[in-house]
Amino acid sequence: MKKTLNILLISILLLMGTYMLTGCTNNEQPNVTDNPATPIAPATPSNPSTPSEQTYPINPVLNLKTVTFFTTFSDKYYMKYKSDVEDINGQPIKNAIIEISVDGKKMATNVQDAGYGIIVNETDIIYIMHNEKMYMIMEGGSSENNSNIFGDLNKNATEAFIESGNKEINGTSYYFESFYDNLTEKTNKTIFYFDNNDKLKYMETIADGENSLIEIVEFNTNVKQSLFNIPSGYTEGSLY
Repeated sequence: MKKTLNILLISILLLMGTYMLTGCTNNEQPNVTDNPATPIAPATPSNPSTPSEQTYPINPVLNLKTVTFFTTFSDKYYMKYKSDVEDINGQPIKNAIIEISVDGKKMATNVQDAGYGIIVNETDIIYIMHNEKMYMIMEGGSSENNSNIFGDLNKNATEAFIESGNKEINGTSYYFESFYDNLTEKTNKTIFYFDNNDKLKYMETIADGENSLIEIVEFNTNVKQSLFNIPSGYTEGSLY
C-alpha cells in the first residue's frame, strides 16, 4: 500500500513539474513584431564570476527564439528529456529519460527508468506501474485543451522577458533567454537554451533559490501515441 501511494505521489509531482516546465511561458512571453530588432551593445555580465556568460538588456522589439520556437506547436507535441528523478522507493536516478506526449485534451508522461507513468484523458487519470505490470484508474481527467500550456505569447511580454545572452553548458556555448514565471513576485524564472540551429537544448528553472536543469533530447510535433495506451499484459489494481 505504501509503495502504491509513493507511486501516486511521484506521478502527481512529475505531472505538476511537466506543466511547470512547459507552462512557464503561459501569458508571460515577449511580444514579437515584424520589425527587425534594434542593434544593442553587450552589457556587463550579470554574474561577473562566470566569464563565459554574457547578457544583454531588455529590448521589446527583439525577435526572441523562445517565442518563435513555441509558436510552432499547437495542441500536439512530443517531448523527451533527461532529468534527475526518484524511483517509487525514493532512490535517486541520474539522467532518467522522461517522455511526454500531448494530443489535445490528452497528456501522457512516462519515466521507464523509474518504473512509472501517467496518462490523463478527458475523464480519467491512469497511473502506470511498470515494475508491477499494473495500472490504476482514477476519475478526474482534463477538460481543457493542452494548447493552453504554451499560453498567449503576446501578453505581459516586456515584463516577463528578463535578458538574453550566451552561457556555457558542459563546455558548449548556448544562446539563452530568461523569463519570469510570476510577474507579481518576479523571483522565480525559467531559462531556455538554444543551439546554433535554434533548437531548444536545455531548460533551467530557478525557484526558491534552487536550480533545476533538464536536457532536451527531442521536441517535435510527432506525437508518440503509444504513450496513451496501457501496456499489454498489465492488470488493473486498486488503492484499497
